[in-house]
Amino acid sequence: MEWHMAEVNERSQRQVARWLFVCAAVIALMVVIGGLTRLTGSGLSITEWDLVMGTVPPLNEAQWQVVFEQYKQSPEYRIVNAGMSMAEFQSIFWWEYVHRLVGRAVGFVFLIPFLYFVIRRKVTGRQAWKLLLLFVLGGLQGVLGWYMVKSGLVKDPHVSHYRLTAHLSLAFLLFGATLWQGLHFRDGCPAKEKEGVFRKVSLGLLFLVMFQVALGAMVAGLKAGYMFNTFPKMGEYWVPPGMGHSVLINGIAIQFIHRITAYFVLIMIGAMWWKSRRTVLNARQRNGFDFLLLVVMIQFVLGVFTLIFHVPVSLAALHQFGALVLLGGGVYLCHVLRFSPKTSQA
Repeated sequence: MEWHMAEVNERSQRQVARWLFVCAAVIALMVVIGGLTRLTGSGLSITEWDLVMGTVPPLNEAQWQVVFEQYKQSPEYRIVNAGMSMAEFQSIFWWEYVHRLVGRAVGFVFLIPFLYFVIRRKVTGRQAWKLLLLFVLGGLQGVLGWYMVKSGLVKDPHVSHYRLTAHLSLAFLLFGATLWQGLHFRDGCPAKEKEGVFRKVSLGLLFLVMFQVALGAMVAGLKAGYMFNTFPKMGEYWVPPGMGHSVLINGIAIQFIHRITAYFVLIMIGAMWWKSRRTVLNARQRNGFDFLLLVVMIQFVLGVFTLIFHVPVSLAALHQFGALVLLGGGVYLCHVLRFSPKTSQA
């Protein structure tokens, strides 16, 4: 009987884990589409936030005309896109619409299974409260997204780079936290592993990656990626002039710091991988190090190519997706280092 109950409980844990991994994947999709929305200049095409009715797009010519007229009142239309045709407007509208639709889908993908698991007592107590906190953070992410968009609908047809940074950082935090909880349920929250320095260093790596993500958002918000499109130097300089003292609003300074931090991330992961080759680890841990090293090298190269080719949409979107994969790999490695998996199999 006890064996049967343990088997049922383990099956429930795996079900919850799979659901959380799906949630993390949908969040990643939302982030990628959000990046494409920004890169195609589509983020300010919908000037109202209607959580219910906004789910349905314009269905006829009259409805399209209403939405287009609303857009014509925005500073982006008057200053940047004056004279835009209906077809051109529709091409930017759909990116922002899909982005918002996926954001709403995340809520449903999370909430409905969550209620089912709670009612069936597959998640209880602290587990349920932690998952509820993820849902609250998801709702806050939607509100923050609209708060960001509003900053570009008043006078200047550009969103605040501070709000963009907060919006993207929260999305990455939500992705990482959801993935972490999924790993917890998959591995059954086993006993902590005494792996020494790796535990602290891996946590430090997560903070460094999140800091780099925030810097990347500021680069995007300030359009700093277009300022120096050479590598490894910035123009003719290793340390360019003009960085000044107002670092948070200076695109040159932000691009410089983003570059330096990229080196730190690459070196830190490389050093961790080198140390791991001389440490007794199980298969999951060793594969985690190998995967992270591969991802950070690809991500570094993508960043360089995105820069020197003047931020093409395809490469910039891949670079943002690479940041998600890098954070996901860091979360996975940190988890398998912090906890003892049930098996040493990959």
